[in-house]
Amino acid sequence: MSPEEARQAQHKAAESSIGCWFAKDTDYVESWAPFSNLPTQYLVTIDGEQKWYGQ
Repeated sequence: MSPEEARQAQHKAAESSIGCWFAKDTDYVESWAPFSNLPTQYLVTIDGEQKWYGQ
């Protein structure tokens, strides 16, 4: 899959999801339920490593 095909697939998938949005005027995913790339008070820790956030 080319990068452009992947970008289009990502946007198509996001359109069918209530809990997904991109940073304004970009292709960067800000949040895709139940996860968030923006810091929240909900920390997600896996194997003792906290690098992710929840909604």
